[in-house]
Order: sequence, then structure tokens, then C-alpha cells
Amino acid sequence: MYEPAASSYKTSISIDPAIEPAYLRLAEIAAFNENHEEEAEYLLRLLEFAPVSVNIEYLVSILDEDKQRQLLATLQSLPKGL
Repeated sequence: MYEPAASSYKTSISIDPAIEPAYLRLAEIAAFNENHEEEAEYLLRLLEFAPVSVNIEYLVSILDEDKQRQLLATLQSLPKGL
């Protein structure tokens, strides 16, 4: 059902990897499909360049323990004041 939209968002990212809304929409599509692993991957990629756009509490809730540790290390490496 969401495949055409997902394909368009992926194309957008391949053209410009910094298109923030594309990552958010791909994460939403993955959530609608109950694919939380894929959802988390898009949110983690978004976190790299737009950390204030990611709901960290929600992201932690869909990550396994290993990924939570990686997320903590990523968060600790972010510049202060974001």
C-alpha cells in the first residue's frame, strides 16, 4: 500500500541524503507496516544530521539493548546545546 511513497522517499534520499522529511516519512511507513527495526534504522540515520527531529524516548522504546548502547554512545558524542 505504501510502496510507491516509500520508493519516492528513497529516491529523494539517493539524490539528497539530507532530506529530513523523507527519513521521517520512511520511518512512519515502516511503523505502519509494524517493521520497527526498519523504522529505527531511518530514525538513527536521521539522528546523524538532524538530532532534534528524532523523538529519542520513542526511539529507545523500539531498539534492542545492543542498539540502545550504540544510541547512548552517539548521543554522548553530539555537540552540546542541540
